[in-house]
Amino acid sequence: MNPCNRTLTAGGSSGGEGALVALRGSLIGIGTDIAGSVRIPSLCCGTYGFKPSSNRVPYGGQANPTKAGSPGVPPVAGPLATSFADLEFLLKSVIQAKPWDFDALALSVPWRDSLPAKQKLRIGVFGEDSKLPCWPPIRRALSTAVEKLKSAGHEIVTLEDAPSFEEGLELAYASFGFDNTHQSGKYIQAGEEPLVGSVRQTMEVLIPKSGGWKLEEVFDHNVQKNAYFQKWNKVFVAKKLDCIIAPGAQTTATPHDTYGAPPYTAVWNTLEVSSHWIYAL
Repeated sequence: MNPCNRTLTAGGSSGGEGALVALRGSLIGIGTDIAGSVRIPSLCCGTYGFKPSSNRVPYGGQANPTKAGSPGVPPVAGPLATSFADLEFLLKSVIQAKPWDFDALALSVPWRDSLPAKQKLRIGVFGEDSKLPCWPPIRRALSTAVEKLKSAGHEIVTLEDAPSFEEGLELAYASFGFDNTHQSGKYIQAGEEPLVGSVRQTMEVLIPKSGGWKLEEVFDHNVQKNAYFQKWNKVFVAKKLDCIIAPGAQTTATPHDTYGAPPYTAVWNTLEVSSHWIYAL
């Protein structure tokens, strides 16, 4: 349950971790994120959360809720904490331990304490997708962040021609159904427990399409995904951006089993890039 209001969701998945960290029951937590499952609990519970780029943090040895080897959006592990400094502390500790020596898929990229300092950043700002309108508190948080960044001397670039967040969500959702054996559903069925509402909604996404996926269709999906990569890369390069800020969700924490789709987090999973939710904004 949400530690601020038990009638609201704590977000998920990794919602238990989000609630525990928010209640100071744990100093730092680890969540796993494939569509927002580190950042959504942080948003709902009022903490900091960070989704690293794919394979930046070792993922080997974790139980997989889907069929091993399935292609698509890779899950990543990332920290939840009550301060930005704690996020940095955990990531630095993990990366300085050279995780690539233990997990062959972890990126062999050392921790860098600092990059060449830039006193003025060029920051792209995306307000909202017209098909995915945001609640007033989300708009207010974003506008407050923009004003503070402006007052700190940073250059703000409004992204009116950003690629569709809805397309990014659809690409992620399609890949979740690649497993024609529906292994994730079999795991839940074997547990002999009734589905809660939010899980039932998720399972509908994971159900393979009628007739299953053909190999050629997976190829076509990857072509579409690569084209989506290029759209965002074009925006980033053409506008000479250092980073992008955008809504973390359409809403704040909602009543249980009503959170809905996560377009504003899933897009960054599709792109396999790092993404924060910083409550202090």
